[in-house]
Amino acid sequence: MRKGRAWRLGRRGLAGLAFAVLAGCQPPPAADPPTLRISAIPDQAPERVRQQHEALVERVCATASLSCQWVPADSYEALVERFGRGEVDLAYFGAVTFVQAQHRHGALPLAMRDIDFRFTSVVVVRRDDPAAGLADLHRRPFAFGSRQSTSGHFMARHMLGREGVVPERDFAEVFFSGNHDATLRAVAEGRVDAGAVNATVYYQRLVAGDPAATSLRVLWQTPPYADYVWALRPQLSAGLRERLADAFLDLGRPEDREALEREGAAGYVPAFPQDFDEVREVVRAQGQL
Repeated sequence: MRKGRAWRLGRRGLAGLAFAVLAGCQPPPAADPPTLRISAIPDQAPERVRQQHEALVERVCATASLSCQWVPADSYEALVERFGRGEVDLAYFGAVTFVQAQHRHGALPLAMRDIDFRFTSVVVVRRDDPAAGLADLHRRPFAFGSRQSTSGHFMARHMLGREGVVPERDFAEVFFSGNHDATLRAVAEGRVDAGAVNATVYYQRLVAGDPAATSLRVLWQTPPYADYVWALRPQLSAGLRERLADAFLDLGRPEDREALEREGAAGYVPAFPQDFDEVREVVRAQGQL
């Protein structure tokens, strides 16, 4: 058995134990909804969010024998609020929105992509920009994505701080674009000189030949941190949680290939609250928890 597979199975066993412990800490569940309502943070242009997740949602719901409905999210904040009101049952959160949803509404981590334990952000500039390092961005305009984005703001800002860069002090202007695609366009079109984006989104756009991405280059890349996670409302029954966990963890068959490719993943592994300890402390330090 390969080491990666053994680690995945080990985490799966721990996930079962974690679900049992968490179930004992939660109030008695209400009746499970007849249709599972699923949503995701709008970290990209809306049509790209749906394109990324629709095949995965179809595979997971079919495997778990569930009726499912996609619920678009207007903003990161709106998704956390709708989740808390019980209008979304299963949500694809960034690490920041997950720790907020966990803190406020008891969100339960379910599954993460294999790539999400060592996620990174990149700072991009135009290909013809003479900048050779972060110091060369001094007093120049800079863009983050959404204010609630993990890779496009919180962890990018945190990692810049480790390099001695304080955005509001060191950049001429700090602009929030709203999502990663908008940041790429803002830099490519010269509205800002540099921007922080999700590394996976940037490289996917580059491979696909997206004009904005191909006009840019990576100036700097952050150290790794944990990011995205699928999470559930705590009111859902333990039986439903287990069916969904099994559906995610069993992805890897030939018929699952398209769904995994769209997610940029080789597979899924169980997620635990402690996976997000670093991000949780960053969010708390920035007064957002």
